[in-house]
Amino acid sequence: MTTNATKADVTSNPLNLKIEELEASQLPTHLSDVQAAAINTNFAFDAGLNINDNAIYHEPLVNNPYPNYFVVQTSDKNAKFVKTIKKLYQSQTIRDYIKKTFKGSIVQAF
Repeated sequence: MTTNATKADVTSNPLNLKIEELEASQLPTHLSDVQAAAINTNFAFDAGLNINDNAIYHEPLVNNPYPNYFVVQTSDKNAKFVKTIKKLYQSQTIRDYIKKTFKGSIVQAF
């Protein structure tokens, strides 16, 4: 699902907020110019921001409708390399690495 929302899609603004549009990668560098910004995790993380210290709101961490997937061809779904990748990715070592490195900004969905 691709969403291309713009400020024209805002149907109500009871607080009369001034809504500015910027290219997503530019948001972290302009954070000091605004009161709040909706920043994608990859851009926020690259700017040294994380969900626990800097977010005033974030997507649900459980049952998130926008998870990332590892995808393979149907013909490879039972292949040894797929099982190996799955085993390694879902290992405690990787869980610990993600937790330590991303400080809650990325949550495993497996």
